[in-house]
Amino acid sequence: MIGAIFPGQGSQHVGMCQDFYEQFSGVRLLFQEIEDTLHFNLHRVMFDGSEEELRATDKAQPALFATSVAIAHVLSQEWGITSNHWSMMAGHSLGEYTALHLSGVLSFTQTLELIKARGQAMATITAGGMIAVIGLSCDVLNGMLADFNQQEVPCHLANDNSPQQGVISAASAHLPLIAQRSRELGAIKSVILNVSGPFHSTMMRGAQDLFTPLLDIMPFCLPVCTVVTNFSGKDQKNPMVIKDHARQQMTNSVLWRQSQLTMAASGLTHVVEIGAGKVLSGLAKKTIPHVQTYVLNSVDGIKQWGVMWQNYLDAAQKEPPLSAVAI
Repeated sequence: MIGAIFPGQGSQHVGMCQDFYEQFSGVRLLFQEIEDTLHFNLHRVMFDGSEEELRATDKAQPALFATSVAIAHVLSQEWGITSNHWSMMAGHSLGEYTALHLSGVLSFTQTLELIKARGQAMATITAGGMIAVIGLSCDVLNGMLADFNQQEVPCHLANDNSPQQGVISAASAHLPLIAQRSRELGAIKSVILNVSGPFHSTMMRGAQDLFTPLLDIMPFCLPVCTVVTNFSGKDQKNPMVIKDHARQQMTNSVLWRQSQLTMAASGLTHVVEIGAGKVLSGLAKKTIPHVQTYVLNSVDGIKQWGVMWQNYLDAAQKEPPLSAVAI
């Protein structure tokens, strides 16, 4: 069994997806459709813009979605690998919307509309940021955050990413204090993330209020494969439950560690990260090390992986021989 995972905000970088754009006409048509819907030149921002410009929430989110969907498009068009081939899908934060589209819950246009509105709503909340803490469990981090909150230093566990990594949202002025206290507790490292707001915290309530009316009227369909939601960390197939979890996601923690454990417990033997960077595959190696992980973020890598997959399809085997290649 094989699952697909899709990265979220923070994985963006200038130049991502450019090789796919240049080599595949279908990807260029896909970008044209996205740009016509969003009314701005997305590929210019992605390929020729600055890291600061791409960091803006309303640019980063469609850029990450476009990258993952473009790679999935090439997988489908070049090697016949469609959504039906995946046993399970999950995406980190924004990446969950990629999973909802590619699993059939939302159409391409619906997903773009939601991502546009979500990015615009989240961009209105700028009084804060996020810091990743490495080397401490989330139980330890929650204890630290309880102490801070008692001292009227509001901060929130935004991402439970792995057994030794959590991400905290707080006011920007408090991030150095969190870094210092984390080091005192034994953290190996703390990194202020390349995002523009205090995501997945109660500080995003105003953004949630702006976004929810559009989400409420958007029809959600039955997925073709199971989706693991950020809010629950569990596998879901009920469209109404998935919609409710998408609503809750903006102001609650991303339970990514639990999501990975759920995927592994379901019997998945391989997980493929599709999109910019390789953050999620790195987290998987720490949380579910017995599951094989692969990264598809370049044309060269996808060609090698796609040929291997096609050989599997031609042989009509029950399971793809993914152990034959590690990308």
